[in-house]
Formats: sequence, C-alpha cells, structure tokens
Amino acid sequence: MATATDTEAMIELAGARGYTLLSAQIESAGSIRKKADRYARAAKAAGRTMPLSNLTVARYIYLADSRREAMDDLRPAFTYELGYQKKRGFIRLINASYGLSLVESEVTFDQLAEAGIYYLGDPDTVARQLREFYDASGGFGTLLRTGRPARKSFVQCGCSWNRWRRNFAASCRRAIRTWSRREGEAEER
Repeated sequence: MATATDTEAMIELAGARGYTLLSAQIESAGSIRKKADRYARAAKAAGRTMPLSNLTVARYIYLADSRREAMDDLRPAFTYELGYQKKRGFIRLINASYGLSLVESEVTFDQLAEAGIYYLGDPDTVARQLREFYDASGGFGTLLRTGRPARKSFVQCGCSWNRWRRNFAASCRRAIRTWSRREGEAEER
C-alpha cells in the first residue's frame, strides 16, 4: 500500500501501518522532511524499524555532459510545458513548497532550474545535488527518477537515460556508503 498525501492524519496512519509514503517531484526537501519526521514518529510508536526506507521521493533528473547542455536540451520542451502547467497551478504549488514568489505569467524554465526544481548536468554534479537533497530531506528509501517533457522525443531523452545507466550508477555507488551511514542517523529521529 502506498499513499501521497499532505494530510497529517494520513501521514501518521501510513507510518503506523508501514505504508509507503510517496512525494511529488515538486516538493521541497523541507516539505519532505516535515512529512518524514511525522511519518517516522508514528512508525516508531507502532514498533516499526527503519521507517525512512518506506519513503519514496520523485525528482526530475536529466543527465548531459554539463548543466548548460542539459538546460539547452530541455529549455524548448519545458517552455512549451510551462504554458499549460501554469494553468494547472504548478507555479502556485512550487511557490508554496519552496517559499518562492515566482510570478506565474513571467516564470521561465531557467528560473525553475536555478531554484533547484530540476536536477540537471553531468553525473557527478547531479549525484552531489541529490546527496544534498537527501541530507536536507532527512533521508528516504527510494528515489524515483521522473522525466520526459511532452515535446522531447524518447530518442532525445534516451541519451539522458543511457548516461544514467552507464555513468550515474557509479557516481551513486560512491555516495551510497555515506547515505547508508546517514540513514542510521536519520532513523534516530
């Protein structure tokens, strides 16, 4: 069983029962940490161990040879997507989660990228960004990689996925040892 919720009572119920807690890729590390703390307290009170292993977070990740290349690859597709995402309340959600005050009618892909909404660049840079996110969020069990904007072809995004498969795994393996030690510390919450 899994749930994605902002409701405190549901977060506590999920923790107590050991349900997976999902978070959207637009949630900030601070928002996730608040949920994770509540979830972990309820899980521990119910006798569950390692509750953070049941937290699943989604992040938009795109790998290229550099951040500039990733942004140049994605800018046209994300600019198109922003047209309808703005109508759906995407910027309002981003502003609320990240404590930003972006003007909906003027927001650009570059502003969102600079705000840390997306994880873009070479494998080592993205691994470092994810590590910082992991620490700021308090830890989690599963990372869901999201990512193909509507106007980006599967072939174009395939290059990023291939970089993920070939290069990023090695960058993460180096970090996982540290993350695993951090998980033990995070469980003490």
